[in-house]
Formats: sequence, C-alpha cells, structure tokens
Amino acid sequence: GAARGGCVAAREAGGAEGASTVPVAAVAERVRAVVRETRSRSSLRDQNTRLTARGGYARDITGCETVDAVLDRSVAAVTDALAFDYCAILLSDGDRLVPRASALPDPELRHIGVTEGIAGRTLSSGEAEIVADMQSDPDAVVDHDDLHALLSVPIGSRGVLQIASHTRDAFDERDREFAEILSGY
Repeated sequence: GAARGGCVAAREAGGAEGASTVPVAAVAERVRAVVRETRSRSSLRDQNTRLTARGGYARDITGCETVDAVLDRSVAAVTDALAFDYCAILLSDGDRLVPRASALPDPELRHIGVTEGIAGRTLSSGEAEIVADMQSDPDAVVDHDDLHALLSVPIGSRGVLQIASHTRDAFDERDREFAEILSGY
C-alpha cells in the first residue's frame, strides 16, 4: 500500500473501503522479530548438529587403540565437524613440539621449540586462544602466508591442537569450546 503520514495502508479482506492503517514502526518491529526468530532457529539447528557430531566423534576417538589413531580421528573431527580445512596437532617431545597429525597444505609443518610460536605460547599458558590474524601476531611461526585466523588449544601439557583458516576472524567461542572438548580426549 501507499505510505500516508507514517502509516502503511493495509487492505483487509473486505476490499478498499475496509482499509486500515498500520504504523510503519509496528511493521518494522514485526519484521525484526521474525528475523530474530529465524536466526534463533538456525542457531539452534547449528548447535544441535554440532552436539550430534561431538557425540559421534567422542565415541570414535575413545574407541581408538593407538595414539596415531586418536590423532588422525581428531583431525578428521575438526575438518568435518567445524568445516575448516586446516588442522595440526603438535605433541611435546622433550624441548620440541613435533607435528604428529595434520591437514595442512604444503609445505609440511616443521617441529618447533616448546616455547616458540603461538603453539608454544598456548602450551605455556595452558589456555585456548583465538588469533584473528596470525600473519600479524609477533609470536607466529608462519609457514603458510595464505592462512590467517588461528584457534590454538592446549592438549593438557602434552601438546597443542591448532586449527587455521584463510579468513581473518574465522573462529568464535563455540569453535573454541568444541576444540577444548576435543583436546580433552
């Protein structure tokens, strides 16, 4: 309908003579409410999908019989459940962090000192960290110029799980939570 004095003409079933006016603000608020409700439903579906995936991966990982099998399943869980292509698990070996499982493009990840890079910082602090752009982080040991965002999670004192993305600011608190749960296995 046509706008008149801050109102929108809304035609009722009775035809033009029964036209009523609805304030634009009321229509706009209803649209906002529908958008919020749709986003909320989408978020709930996303959370349900992630929880279902977590349960499946948890069963798979706890059923593994070797360290290498656990590491490989963990990388698969990250790349499948989080839909990120790049992941590496580095384990402590004396004074080094050694890549033991990886889904990274070439060049292959190399070992670093346990105090080097974001991985060393994560291991030392014992806290998960979301790095918006590792290319600008002074501690980063960057072997891949095209990777930016990084989620780095300690695996107790045994090592570090790192997930990377081409996109800056790609990770959020839900991603961190999933990675922390996964690193607990």
